[in-house]
Amino acid sequence: MIGWLGERKVQGILNRLDAKKYTCFHDVLLPIDGETTQIDHILIVGDRCFIIETKAHAGWIFGKINDQQWTQSFNRHSKFSFQNPIRQNYKHVLAVKQYIKDLEITAVVVFTRATLKSQRIGGVLYSRELKAFLLNHGVNKSIDNNASIQSLQQAMITDKNEHQAHVRRLQAKHGGRWRIAVAKAFLFISLALFLSIFGMDTSPPTDVIRTKPIAPTYTQIQPQPIKTNQISKVLTPQKMIKPQQDLPSPIVKGFTKGKVIILDGKKLGILKVGEQTKDGWTLNAADATSAVFSHVSGKIVKLSARQKKSFN
Repeated sequence: MIGWLGERKVQGILNRLDAKKYTCFHDVLLPIDGETTQIDHILIVGDRCFIIETKAHAGWIFGKINDQQWTQSFNRHSKFSFQNPIRQNYKHVLAVKQYIKDLEITAVVVFTRATLKSQRIGGVLYSRELKAFLLNHGVNKSIDNNASIQSLQQAMITDKNEHQAHVRRLQAKHGGRWRIAVAKAFLFISLALFLSIFGMDTSPPTDVIRTKPIAPTYTQIQPQPIKTNQISKVLTPQKMIKPQQDLPSPIVKGFTKGKVIILDGKKLGILKVGEQTKDGWTLNAADATSAVFSHVSGKIVKLSARQKKSFN
């Protein structure tokens, strides 16, 4: 979902360019070497074709041009690797070159949310830099590129079934299918645990239950007598198990329905439900008195004006 929003942001930037000079294509599927490859954006202007790969990662990004993997970091405890987007975009360049032979091709990688911490690489941009990069790039706009555009359009795969098959092949190749299944199971268990703790009903509506209910069985347990000294030990605060504090919780300055006022880094800002902070915290729910956050590491935190509860 976050990746889709990043692509929509870049798409909006490209679509606001002069349509008489700039030709844009989005979410393009092209055949190459008996397979298919998906390209986020293709922009053609004059004698130049820009192939744009969008990344909606948050946090800090570390990586060099020849590294196979780049690193996404939120703090010293939260680091994740992902494919070097420059290498990823190179296959897109090869696919487009099959159909556009008379235009110069420029590969671009755009980050919409992250902070680039390594030495800057040419063609790796923030989304706010993209428009100026395209407008100031040396392009001969007098060239007639209609033949190249038509050749590319004829090669594009527009069948939705082919797009879905491409996604399934990527999942099978990179193990995405089991990762998605594990992530969904983890989120479901976390949500069920959260709702059970805060007394909310997690049972499905009665109109969708089609199986015959099974009568529960009960085992009678005789209560054991508790001595006074045992009660005092149970109620002693020092004996209570405290939640782990591996990660600093988000700092919330105000609550309202659907969003919070949060201190993200050194700046105050508004975080809406579904959005993520630079430290990897996503706002799941918010009302006038409390808010629930989940971290990319799996930790879930509930914050309110009087208390803070968390569980992993």
